[in-house]
Amino acid sequence: MVPFEDTVAGVDLLRQNLAVIGLSNGSAPALVRMCKSAGLAFDLLLTSDLIGTYKPSPRMYAAAIAALGLKPEQVAMVAAHEWDLAAAHKEGLRTIYIQRWTEDRGVDREALRDKFDLYINEGGIVELARRFGAVP
Repeated sequence: MVPFEDTVAGVDLLRQNLAVIGLSNGSAPALVRMCKSAGLAFDLLLTSDLIGTYKPSPRMYAAAIAALGLKPEQVAMVAAHEWDLAAAHKEGLRTIYIQRWTEDRGVDREALRDKFDLYINEGGIVELARRFGAVP
């Protein structure tokens, strides 16, 4: 699987000052292979097979919060899926929507702009890092 062109650089920029966790419904072995193949480095990977459930289960988001040792409102979930961010929001996390042309195709994206804490429609994760103070 090839990541979006902004993903590797954006995650690297975010990791300069923040802990970045990958939270996935995939398996740990599959995610490790994908990340290595793409050159994508996270501080931690949490996967459904390790946690014993799948998103949107509250246990998935609770595991990420616990791993960081922070309060829910100090953690931001970044995703390109409305359902994922809606579930994270219910658990008290901040939510950041990254618009991707391949995701949420049947969703009114304009209606999403006010639904999340931050909505990024251009520049992807590099733009997110820029807004958090990282300069590419």
